[in-house]
Amino acid sequence: MINTLEDILACEICEGPLYLNTHLTMNAYSRTIDLSTRNSIVKNIDDIINQYLVYKCKVCGQEYRYTYKEIEKLARKKLTERLLLKSAREEIYKSPLSIDKYYIYCGKCGGYDGKGSCPLKIFNDCKIKEFPLDGI
Repeated sequence: MINTLEDILACEICEGPLYLNTHLTMNAYSRTIDLSTRNSIVKNIDDIINQYLVYKCKVCGQEYRYTYKEIEKLARKKLTERLLLKSAREEIYKSPLSIDKYYIYCGKCGGYDGKGSCPLKIFNDCKIKEFPLDGI
């Protein structure tokens, strides 16, 4: 289930969860704000709102800058992946279970055994193994 930003954002290095770091975000923007006149601050508010926020990995400390549009795109990608997996799992469970005692691992979903493997008959008919989950 995707309920929080942690479910959407992951570190590209260690795959740990990312969190919004308001301190780093404020530091990044403090360099661009000119406090000498009130007018420049008012003009910069619209620019700042539309720019990135700084996220930091809870595990390795790597920093990332994401806009809201980028986060929305990542959320849609995750939801699409989960929808495809859900549809494929439903197809797996609708398939008649073969008596085949040999299971084949592909790892694209939880599989018939819950560990990513399916009986040969189901594996051969499976559509999910063709999904480009990494390229969505």
